[in-house]
Amino acid sequence: MKPSWFLFRSAPVSVAPEDFSSTAEDTTSDVLNIKGDQFHSERWVVDLSCKDMIALGLTTAIGGHYFAWNVGLSIGFGGFAVVLLLVSTAYYCLVLCVAELSSALPFAGGAYGIARVTLGIYPGYLVAVCDSFKSIIYASAAAYSIGQMISRANDGPLLIEENRVYEFAHWAGFYVFCLSIHLYGRQFFWRVNLALAAMSVVILFVYIFGSIRFVEFEKNASYPGEEGIGKWFHGGMYGFMSVLPLGTRFFQGIQSINLACGHIKNPKTEVPKGYVWSMSFVMVTSFTVFFLATAVKPGLLIFIARLRPLSSGFKQIFGIEHYRAAIVSIPPTVVSGFGFMYRYGQQMSAMGKSGLLNPVFGKELPCRRSPYVALLVGSVLGYVLCVVKWYYPDLQDQLYELSVLGAITTFLSIFASFIVFRRNFPTIQREFVSPLGVGGAIYGCLVFLLCFIGVCGFQKDYMALIMFAAIMVVASVYYYFVVQKRQVFSEEERTVMFKAYLMKSNMARSKRIKRGTQHHHQQYQLHATNSKDRIYSVPSVPSESNIASVGSLSTVIAQRHTDTNALHPMVNQDSFSFTANSAPSSVRRGHGDIADQTPPVGSRRIAPALSSLSVHKELDLQDVECLDLVDADDMQKD
Repeated sequence: MKPSWFLFRSAPVSVAPEDFSSTAEDTTSDVLNIKGDQFHSERWVVDLSCKDMIALGLTTAIGGHYFAWNVGLSIGFGGFAVVLLLVSTAYYCLVLCVAELSSALPFAGGAYGIARVTLGIYPGYLVAVCDSFKSIIYASAAAYSIGQMISRANDGPLLIEENRVYEFAHWAGFYVFCLSIHLYGRQFFWRVNLALAAMSVVILFVYIFGSIRFVEFEKNASYPGEEGIGKWFHGGMYGFMSVLPLGTRFFQGIQSINLACGHIKNPKTEVPKGYVWSMSFVMVTSFTVFFLATAVKPGLLIFIARLRPLSSGFKQIFGIEHYRAAIVSIPPTVVSGFGFMYRYGQQMSAMGKSGLLNPVFGKELPCRRSPYVALLVGSVLGYVLCVVKWYYPDLQDQLYELSVLGAITTFLSIFASFIVFRRNFPTIQREFVSPLGVGGAIYGCLVFLLCFIGVCGFQKDYMALIMFAAIMVVASVYYYFVVQKRQVFSEEERTVMFKAYLMKSNMARSKRIKRGTQHHHQQYQLHATNSKDRIYSVPSVPSESNIASVGSLSTVIAQRHTDTNALHPMVNQDSFSFTANSAPSSVRRGHGDIADQTPPVGSRRIAPALSSLSVHKELDLQDVECLDLVDADDMQKD
């Protein structure tokens, strides 16, 4: 047995069911191990390790050290220190929750896959939307900032507005550079990502160790013209709430590591390690940079107005002009945008494969597995945002606030998913267990709720809230009229999430039996049709009934989808029928053709676990979540 190391167990574990007495009797005592082998062939899995996962976390998160967080010092050094403490610990709770979820269900589509299992199909869709648009906005902010820094460096202390037109070319250069690496993909991408992360860390260390000799904390970090506690705390509670969301700048994108679950051989162990180490590193550097940047010249009030908070330190370290010192911040900013491009590429590709976006988004380059459609569309949208901000500079703050609302919505869904997962799925094997448990999730949820309130009610206008509400409304309309008619469970979801859906359905069915709403001994016949997307019809199914044996049937069909020889011996390959009972029922012969294709699933079309069956009658999830689902491994033993 291998020795355990920090926060990891020496052997796979599950959460003890007795910790959740209300649901323990609804679960099985067997520990379920979900391998996370998303791809059919190992030739698509890159030889990655923990260091690559750490690098992925750093490329997205470390760029936030260099950009615009210093505005939060308007409430004083002490006030923003409290903000940073709250937000950093909330992020650590978030990372621990995601690490445990990834060690149990290593899904490569981000937070929405877990949300679809734990919170429902429609909430999972909204989480996917929020996760996508905030990543596009973050990458666009990096590109726009790069253009500004290059213009300032070329023009000197007096910015020439006529020359700013070249920023359009700077944005294009950034996207072309990053896209070329992402599209080539595979091992080359990960080597470049590792090199970029190392470069960002080296530049950050140069700043940290070079700035120490210029520290004059009492002189530069205190609020001028104030005495006593006013030197360190300023602006009151309103000011505190208004800058609370700015604390997230240091850690943006740190939760993106699990998007690599499909490209690594051991995601259940390596991904959690990457989360713990990268977050620990970023947490230490964030406090270090915060202290040093405020403790060196030019003083608090001037420092607050600087767009590049680390330029003052680089100016003193290298003895150069301030506008030249900003050049040193360009490489980490490029790296940050590069990391977010990976995030929205993988996210939107997974959404395309699940039907949450047009299936064309799931297309990949042959032999490279690069999601070229998702990357190209996301990059075009990001470039458009750069153009909009160039013509309407005041929108920069509103777009950042919009991205924060999207990010926090995703974070809250992760915490909710973690709590539900701990409660309802204690027997799914974890390679990593969060030491803070549900308490840490509740704490993180409360902090990010405060951040959400800070954006909604304590900013200069409500434009970000209006845009966020508009996106949610449009996304919901699109879902009900388009998405739910075509969404499917992607190959990765069927591989990773299937057993979780089985457990969820069994527990829901057990609860219905206790409430006395389970219908017994109801027999229905499945009739084959020639419709492309409606393969079977279920006539006269009561809306409150529970079709017990559909779960067994879906398992059989799921087996045939991957192996036609794996059918249950009691089922003819060409015909079947089923009987609905309160207990697991057998499948016997009847009439109907079993289909090989994967039909749409949706909140009003089909139960989550029916991965290869389309139901003619429109059923609500509350009607079909209670199906008695039989594990494929158990059926093979019959």
